[in-house]
Amino acid sequence: MGNNVGRNLNWKKGKEHGRILIEALYSFTDADLETINPYESLKKYIDSRWQGTNLWVKQARLRDLVYLTQKCGEALEKEQVRNALHCLKALDILEDKRDVTSSKTITGSDKWCFLLKFPSLIKADNLDWLFGKEEQQGEWERRRFPQENIAEFSQTQDVIHPLSWEIIANNRGLDLKQAGELVAARKEFDTSLKINPDNAATYYNKGWINEEAGKVALAIELYQEAAVRGFAAAYCNLARLFMIEYKDLPKAVQTIGYGLKLVKKEKVKDDKIVEAALFTYLAWAWKEQGRFEEALEKLQESVKLDNDRGLSYGIMAEVQENLGNDAEALEAWKNCLKYAKSAERDEDFYIGKARQRLK
Repeated sequence: MGNNVGRNLNWKKGKEHGRILIEALYSFTDADLETINPYESLKKYIDSRWQGTNLWVKQARLRDLVYLTQKCGEALEKEQVRNALHCLKALDILEDKRDVTSSKTITGSDKWCFLLKFPSLIKADNLDWLFGKEEQQGEWERRRFPQENIAEFSQTQDVIHPLSWEIIANNRGLDLKQAGELVAARKEFDTSLKINPDNAATYYNKGWINEEAGKVALAIELYQEAAVRGFAAAYCNLARLFMIEYKDLPKAVQTIGYGLKLVKKEKVKDDKIVEAALFTYLAWAWKEQGRFEEALEKLQESVKLDNDRGLSYGIMAEVQENLGNDAEALEAWKNCLKYAKSAERDEDFYIGKARQRLK
């Protein structure tokens, strides 16, 4: 978050005045005020333009921003504009582009140069995203409350949202990851862990995003953090990386054993699905070790728990081939092709292999 040394922010008024200021800047930048005198004169002092989805204010004085809000029908005072700007900066919505060389410059400067960072080109969408819509929270609340202390979270979270703040941040991170906004997703995961350093699901998700980026060692560290906090699915990802990246089959088998003990001992979310995945990865490791009968047994247990996992059928088909069970292998290849998804890691390989076998 931005530096606001020496400044006490009024968040309630900041939100109200921030919306007025942003709507005024929107109108000015989109030339909706061209008919209002003196628009051309004001353009000499407020230099604003769009840079992608971001609103780039290259030059502005507080007095001119005050005048701009007056022209838009909701006049703000100079200190109200200043407070709104500092609130937006603290929430990392506003990127300060001034030469901020001292605390006096940071807090007291009349001249501003900044970038307002929005996710959309559409005004209404950006306003809803930042300030919320009806009963839904906006980024203002999502980013504001992680800055407060944990006592304040406990007092406000049930009123504002039924989920805890670390879960909200974690879930937003997942949504952003799915949308391909990886930098923003990482920030949300980091926020989640700042609020609750023991949030196992967030360690898992950070591991996942780093694994996809090729940062295997870091991914393993994060999966281990999730695993020791009781997140059973992390053992699946750890075992897979030990097999694929390090060719360490004994380590993979040992890791899966820990995961299965956790599933049996603790009532974990989606325990059947996680247990099925652990059985599949154990069978994979045993297949690579030539322990085909044991691998087949675990695969059969896996599909009883979760019968639409393409990877399980692909590995089962290979095991049946090695056991000389051609008819059973053919059936497993058919199921692999039926259930496997190319978007799922490892399954795309088996889709290709299944098509070759079924020709």
